[in-house]
Amino acid sequence: MENIDEYIDKNKHYFILMHPLEYCPSPRGPLTYVSSSTREKWVECKIVDDEYVDRGKIKLRSVEEGYGSEKYYISDFISHIKSGHIVPKTEGLECVEEEWAEPLNKNYYLHHSAYTLKKVNK
Repeated sequence: MENIDEYIDKNKHYFILMHPLEYCPSPRGPLTYVSSSTREKWVECKIVDDEYVDRGKIKLRSVEEGYGSEKYYISDFISHIKSGHIVPKTEGLECVEEEWAEPLNKNYYLHHSAYTLKKVNK
């Protein structure tokens, strides 16, 4: 088994793709949920709830308003870091929205936008 301390730093922040929280009124109070039809964004998260680590799990909570949390088995968390689905935050790395046009022919373009992670100079 790998050394989990090499991948899990409780003082570090991580970026993960998340859908924003949605709210729906109900007689018992508002319901909170996420919808796969909303746009995903790279969201900065921190590790919370230390008791999960003892059970082989880890929980990341968004530091940005309007987003929730995600739970992972530690082995999945490490696998996602290795594959780039979870990205440790480094200095200058931020989520930015990019837009571009794809030419379909000489008169028409398909416009795209996406959230990406980029090094930003401040």
